[in-house]
Amino acid sequence: MRSKENIWTVPNILTMLRLALIGVLVWQYARGRPMWALAVFLLAGVTDFLDGFIARKWNLITDFGKLMDPLADKLMLIAALACLMVDHRAPMWILAVVVVKEFAMVVGGYWLLRRGIVVQARLIGKAATVSFLLAVAAAFLHDAVAPLDFVLLCGAAALSVGALAWYVADTVRSIEQK
Repeated sequence: MRSKENIWTVPNILTMLRLALIGVLVWQYARGRPMWALAVFLLAGVTDFLDGFIARKWNLITDFGKLMDPLADKLMLIAALACLMVDHRAPMWILAVVVVKEFAMVVGGYWLLRRGIVVQARLIGKAATVSFLLAVAAAFLHDAVAPLDFVLLCGAAALSVGALAWYVADTVRSIEQK
């Protein structure tokens, strides 16, 4: 019988903080404080970097973190885009692309995991994440940077869909080689 893992590690606590920050971001945005919401979004990005760095450097990788870290990232991105969409700082189709892509990744990842296949994060996925971080930050600053924010959002969406296609193709190749 496998013993319970300790989820109270610094990386996991940072991930839980990021989950809590989703509510803070939405609350700040709903109160008409988009710059505070942006600060929360950027803080969440910092915690995402830190939890991954700390987990790898001090070998604090847990099953909880493997599941919750990407979930926190996806939920934060969707919450930020939903807020921005309400004020027409981000188009609805960008949010739809992200929701559909993330749903496909979760369902596909679960399906593969049930078959003993683990899909590891790759550079293209990390690049898509960083591009969305920059694009969403620019969208918070829409009045000052338009139309650059729209261009960045489109680029991030395209990179994200490209990453999904790459993951699918890579996974199919690896299955065929077995």
